This record gives sequence, structure tokens and C-alpha cells, in this order.
Amino acid sequence: MITNLEIPDDETALAFGQTFDVPGVLEAMVAFLKPLIAEIVSAAPHVAPTVRFAGDGDRRAPLDEDGYARLRRETLAYARRWNVLGFVARVDVGTFQLRLYPLGRDDLQRIGAREPTLISEEDWRDLDPTPIVEFRPVTGFPLFEGKARSLVELLTRRHAPPGTKLDFERIPALRFPHRAFGTGLGTLRISLLTIPVEP
Repeated sequence: MITNLEIPDDETALAFGQTFDVPGVLEAMVAFLKPLIAEIVSAAPHVAPTVRFAGDGDRRAPLDEDGYARLRRETLAYARRWNVLGFVARVDVGTFQLRLYPLGRDDLQRIGAREPTLISEEDWRDLDPTPIVEFRPVTGFPLFEGKARSLVELLTRRHAPPGTKLDFERIPALRFPHRAFGTGLGTLRISLLTIPVEP
């Protein structure tokens, strides 16, 4: 939840809400990914983990130390401009896809001068700045069922860093809640997509 929304320009919204320790979140994300991916690769040695960053199109790179360094570098560069940005780095490992949202999963949008909404068109007040990692199949409908869902839950529980929270209500996810990764309350700079309207 956020309050006190202001729109200083077409690319940024300001609001009051929970702030997060971005470097701490990044290190916890990497600490989660490395052993989880290592376990998958040890069970399927032919698997070569890849990472794709927002703006890369379909170009993938190996998820190695350079890939982790780029995740840190790009996230911190974005964080200098926005506290909340639905920035995605996508990791593919075997049949699993992990979507990384170190600056929260939500963006805001507005059409012309109308009141902003979430990209899903829900109320802007429902924006959640909590960092999150989502799990999806590499192909197919973005839900896990049966044995695949049980495996995702097992791997997540086994490698979840202290302070994180498992969320299996809808899309399986690992959340980095404010009580463990927060830095208090304050002004958030939120990425805003403004869609111009012809007069």
C-alpha cells in the first residue's frame, strides 16, 4: 500500500510507502539463486542456466559471475532513479523460469492526465514495493501443478534465505518482506508509464 501520490513528470510518480535495502535484497537474491541453480544443474548436468535482462529482447547470456555482476550493476543503476520499478531479469534453468524483481513487481501507468493505476489497472494505492522472485515454467501456462509444483516448493523452502517468505497462493514466489529487508517508511520514486492522449 502507498499513499500521498504526486506526479512530478511523465516518467515518475512520488508516493509514501515502505522503503527497502536494495543491496541487501540483491545479495539475498543471489544467495538464493546460486544453491538452487546448483542443485538443479547437479540433477541435470546438461542444463546451462541463462539470464536475460529487461531491454535485451531475446538475447540471453550465461548466468555466471558476470551475469550476477550485471544484475547488481543494473539494479543499482535503476535504483538511483526509481525505488520501485517492475524491472525484470529472467533466469532460465532447465524447465524453470525465475523472474527477478529486486525493485518490486509493480509499475504505475496513466492515460493522459487521468489518475494513475497499476499496470494491471488496479488502484494505485495497492502498489506493493516488496522485492520478489516468481517461478514459472519456461514454456506453457504460467502455473505449476502436481509434481512440478511440489518440486518448486521443495527447492524454494530448501534455499530460501533467512527473513524471506514463501508465497504459493497464485504464482509460486519468494518475497523479501519489509520486516527483514526494509529501511523504514519514506518517499518512493515509482516508475510511471504515461500514455499520451490526442486532444
